[in-house]
Amino acid sequence: SALRLVNGALFAWALLSLFEVAGLATASANELEAQVMPLLEQFNTIWNIGLLFFGFHLLLLGWLVFRSQYFPRLIGTLLQMAGAAYLLDSGAQLFFTNYTEYQGLFETIVIAGGVVGEFSLTIWLLLKGVRKTLALQPTSIKLS
Repeated sequence: SALRLVNGALFAWALLSLFEVAGLATASANELEAQVMPLLEQFNTIWNIGLLFFGFHLLLLGWLVFRSQYFPRLIGTLLQMAGAAYLLDSGAQLFFTNYTEYQGLFETIVIAGGVVGEFSLTIWLLLKGVRKTLALQPTSIKLS
């Protein structure tokens, strides 16, 4: 949960960069490019840091699903593969200076991992879900 909260906070922070870009619409063309590009780079950097946290979240979620008695182990493995794909792609964007040369490969890995891993959990939850009967205990209610 903490990893998802950090991920969400970073995404919100990254989106603020895009709102700043929208506020620059009245600038001249030369000023606009000089002001917009650093904000777009800031957005991309923060977004990728957020995706690193999301990747760690998927690794942990996949491990928990794998160990669970309620979910198929395959889904846990696929979630861990998706987490590794996010870590690989986001880490490459942040740390490889020649990322653009391999961008297609990294994007294919993260898209395939995300679709297979995350979508398998979504489909399983929609079709089967975890149905556990909760025993309702009578409670005493005091009216004053």
